[in-house]
Order: sequence, then C-alpha cells, then structure tokens
Amino acid sequence: MGCICCTINQSLVDTVYEMVDRHDSVDYIVVETTGIADPLPIMLSFVT
Repeated sequence: MGCICCTINQSLVDTVYEMVDRHDSVDYIVVETTGIADPLPIMLSFVT
C-alpha cells in the first residue's frame, strides 16, 4: 500500500496495459485529469 497518488497511477498503468493487450487494437488513449491536477506524475507513470 502506498499514497493515494501512487495507487491511482499504478491502477492507471495496469488498466492501460490491459487495454493494449486486448485483441482489439487501440489507436489512442486519452487521459483527462482535473483542472488542478499536475500531469507530470501521470506521464512519469508510463516512462519509469
């Protein structure tokens, strides 16, 4: 268990991997955050 941000980011990464592994191809994935969210940690979830 970790902080809520890490938990949500890991869930996001897991969900994206599940979408990519499906038989149907995915052209785009759009991640929408709230107006006050910092998009950098979300982006770093996919590159680290």
